[in-house]
Amino acid sequence: MFDLDHPFFRPLATRLAVVAVCFGWGVFETFQGSDAFALLFFGLSVYSAYRFFIAANSAPDASRSENDKPGQGD
Repeated sequence: MFDLDHPFFRPLATRLAVVAVCFGWGVFETFQGSDAFALLFFGLSVYSAYRFFIAANSAPDASRSENDKPGQGD
């Protein structure tokens, strides 16, 4: 669907802006009376927040090699 692992999304400010804009647009659509689009944008903001801040932190660091594991050779 969307490549949220793209280097464009690496800065924290960009990730926060994407989540805030999606959430804000969901609020806007709610006040306009368009519940379907509001639900779509609220869902998009929750999904992007999850991918940016929760799933990204739990993913293993691919840049480490076998010799760079913490606790070995300190």
